[in-house]
Amino acid sequence: MRPRASALAVAFEIALGVALRVALRVALGIALIGAAPLANAQETPDLDASLATCQAHVENEKWAEGEAAVRKLLVDFDEDKRLYGYLEEIEEDLKLCLFRQAVSKPSGEDLFGVAHKRFDLRSRAVTLRYSRPSGRGWEQADGMAILSTRLDGAFTLEFDADAVDRDGARLSVLVCYDIERDGGYVVSPGIERSSGYMSMASTIRRVSGEDMKELGSKPPPRGYKSEGGFVVVRSGASLTLKAGGKTLAKGSDGRFKSGYIAFVGALKSVRNVRLKGKVDKHHLRTMVGEFLGDALAEWEDQSWDRTQELPAWLLDGPAEHQHPSLLQWPRDLPRHGRPALNGVLGKFLNGDELGFVASLRTLPSPLPTLTSHYLAGLAAAAMRQYRKAETNLTRVIDEDPEFGPARIFRGLARFSRRDHDGAREDLEAALKTSPEYPQVHSGLALLRLFAHDVDGAQQILVDATAQGIRDESLDVLRAWVHRARRGPTWTRRFEHETDHYVVRSDHGKKLCYDVATSLESMRKRYARHMGEAQAPGEKARVYVFSDRLGYLEYAGDLGLDLEMTSGVYLPVLRELALWVPADRTDFDSTVRHEGFHQYLHQFVEGAPHWFNEGWAEVFGDTRYLERRKRPAAMQLLVRSRRSVRDLLLADPAEFMSEAPTNYALADELVRFLRDTKDKDFKGLLVAYRDALYAGASRQEAFDEVFEPHIRRLETEFQAALAAAARGR
Repeated sequence: MRPRASALAVAFEIALGVALRVALRVALGIALIGAAPLANAQETPDLDASLATCQAHVENEKWAEGEAAVRKLLVDFDEDKRLYGYLEEIEEDLKLCLFRQAVSKPSGEDLFGVAHKRFDLRSRAVTLRYSRPSGRGWEQADGMAILSTRLDGAFTLEFDADAVDRDGARLSVLVCYDIERDGGYVVSPGIERSSGYMSMASTIRRVSGEDMKELGSKPPPRGYKSEGGFVVVRSGASLTLKAGGKTLAKGSDGRFKSGYIAFVGALKSVRNVRLKGKVDKHHLRTMVGEFLGDALAEWEDQSWDRTQELPAWLLDGPAEHQHPSLLQWPRDLPRHGRPALNGVLGKFLNGDELGFVASLRTLPSPLPTLTSHYLAGLAAAAMRQYRKAETNLTRVIDEDPEFGPARIFRGLARFSRRDHDGAREDLEAALKTSPEYPQVHSGLALLRLFAHDVDGAQQILVDATAQGIRDESLDVLRAWVHRARRGPTWTRRFEHETDHYVVRSDHGKKLCYDVATSLESMRKRYARHMGEAQAPGEKARVYVFSDRLGYLEYAGDLGLDLEMTSGVYLPVLRELALWVPADRTDFDSTVRHEGFHQYLHQFVEGAPHWFNEGWAEVFGDTRYLERRKRPAAMQLLVRSRRSVRDLLLADPAEFMSEAPTNYALADELVRFLRDTKDKDFKGLLVAYRDALYAGASRQEAFDEVFEPHIRRLETEFQAALAAAARGR
């Protein structure tokens, strides 16, 4: 992820970790699940095939056919309890089909308001007119009036203005102004002496950050008046300023080819702005996406009525059953002794793990054998000692195999140490003996996701829903599975597929191709350091959002806060999600960064953050290059005084609590260990990687590989950082 969040940690918390912390209250009403037969039907409809037909029509933007397919599905499977688990995607498909039939492609007025005089969606050619640089389409910031339409290539800008106003403010026009790169061109009309000011030349300058270069300068010609009509023309690399048919200044530079237009100074005098040019391709797609998104929200408010479009039985859902609490005890604890211990166990179930461990020290001794092992197992789980937890819980299960909570918690312990087969064995056994617990269903669904079996996870959740088992963890997982099956709610969709990736976007086909090509090309670099990955059973999904808002809305659907990120890899779904900024300078770096997370995940689940993010930063490259150009940034790392030991042992929460510093330190440490000539340090990265591949935990891999060298490694690494801060 760049730069904040741990999707693996989040997934664990929302699905399995919930069972370690929360006493859940749903019981099972066991019922047979089957499709009601159709009267006089020649052939029983296939639910999976019907759902796939609906999805195919939506993905291919066949809106009328999609609507018909959804309505047929609701008739064919009337009163079929399996549909409870598919309600969200059925409603989403029907809603989108109805909306796209009701709303056509946006017009120029939809996108630009009354200022538009001509617009062609295919060629992106636009002609705009404004009486003043204000109102819709303009943003006021830092004394500038910025036209919010980003242009690409040639344009002609005409406007009436005073080169200097009554307050002495001189007018300038920024063109091809790239906000993200902080650069563009400044065009300033000259001032003639007769206006009461010293004569000033008309100039064209290139600005980039704090640097400025003059591209063209010319004194005012005879008869020039500094108030009236001006024209700025961009053609190829050439920039020209004209007034009254005369050229005031001319320059040539091709660094900035796309950007915004802004007026600076003497803003009150600017009037009759006329613009002819071509809208930037990415910006136009963002505008269209925003229009369709806003139109969908408005259409939902005004036209969508789910109670009219969907059958009442489906909206009502199955009857909910009350379920027993996890506040249960092994059979050897007498009933009269349980009330005194319920408060202690309740702390564990409610997430107060430290309080639970502390309370164990106050319990009377001795406790019955099974109860003692059970509490010891939960205490070990609370302290993240999962092997010890498994050992103690196994003793309970051997003596009392029908005790469901012990099965569930042992399954969670096995999952936490990446023993997915063992976890599945426990949860499937619990499904037979204790199907009333939601954690059993959510755990099995999550394991299916980790095994790339999205349809299997969906089936588990469908069955749980039909049986009336409801729980927050199931709701969250249902949203994850739904998005894994259907992807983002895009009103339009493009796709490109390669040997290892399926890239989808609401931006355009070309971007899908570029991202897929970049990821494929990076696999050789990843393999050079991580080993050759086997071809996965299912290709990795990549979603590229045309704007940040769509990216954040998708994250919100998954219950994630990705506000401070430009991309993320979601290991549970095995998918990458990215959004495209207007300036794509760092976008390719983000693709390479997130692509590494996906590649490493094929070898190891939950790799330590310093290793995962450090290598991802290495492959991303951009921030390292920027940091090494700025000694002050390196000095900040030196002053952070973060020890190597703490960095290597940091859990996800600790690592992300100081993300900017830890990302940079992990990047520097990986490079240091990769490039070192020191015989004691050379090979440590490979040895550590191999230990993780063999199943070692973060602590075990550290003890095996780094502990023997940690003192000298601390000294040498800090010395290397200090030398870099001095520019050496």
